[in-house]
Amino acid sequence: MVKDGRYYNGRIADIIHNYFSGQSTIKLQHSDNVLSDLEFEFLGLHFIERLTYIQIGDKMKRSPHTVKGWKEKIKTKTGIKEDKGLIEHYTKWKKS
Repeated sequence: MVKDGRYYNGRIADIIHNYFSGQSTIKLQHSDNVLSDLEFEFLGLHFIERLTYIQIGDKMKRSPHTVKGWKEKIKTKTGIKEDKGLIEHYTKWKKS
């Protein structure tokens, strides 16, 4: 689900829906559960264009270490543990 330039996976969308419909007592954190535009761009460059961390860093004007950290941060945010899952979700998010 895409809303206001943010990309939400299905689990996050369900939590948000339940929270605002009064069906949940979960307190939403700041914006830790959504992907930033940079993180989303990283996914495309890494998985679709198959660029290395160094190439992505050069293109996005970030250090390769920062770029490498995005992947783990995205996995933490989304709860997706495998690269295959990130690729599948990226293509779904891109279509939204």
